[in-house]
Amino acid sequence: MNTYRQLPMRHQLYVAQGLDGAWGMSLRSDYSAIVTIGLDDDGFFYILDVIRVREELVALRRTLIEAYRRWSPNVFYVEKAASGIAIQQMEVGDSTGIPMIPVQPLGSKESRVEAISPLFESGRVLLPRYAPAEMPLNFVDADEPASARRDAIPVPAGPNAWW
Repeated sequence: MNTYRQLPMRHQLYVAQGLDGAWGMSLRSDYSAIVTIGLDDDGFFYILDVIRVREELVALRRTLIEAYRRWSPNVFYVEKAASGIAIQQMEVGDSTGIPMIPVQPLGSKESRVEAISPLFESGRVLLPRYAPAEMPLNFVDADEPASARRDAIPVPAGPNAWW
């Protein structure tokens, strides 16, 4: 996986955030993920931030707002599934000014990973060389039940949603 040491200037990136929401807080529950990606003019995708949490809806709403304020993305995609639907129904975007765009998941998570894997293979997706300790770049905990691993990797709701 290719990495970056220094980001381009903020004005040189189109920044998108997305929420892949889930329900519940038990060890068997899926994670909710908020991913922030920057796209430069040369077509490189910079993974700027990854937040992976198991939180109740009110706490997830707070985490989402904090992530938005930290990065000020151009757009915020919300998967139309699980807690993403509830976040939209809470009118989080309307009350906070977050430009939320609901995205209907197309196909299985596996097929969505397959659709974007050429970007990773071509080296166009870049991870931070020195990621903050709180950024979960491994995505899967070894002690998690297999059922939780399917949703451990945040995947865009459609092949062209973020990528």
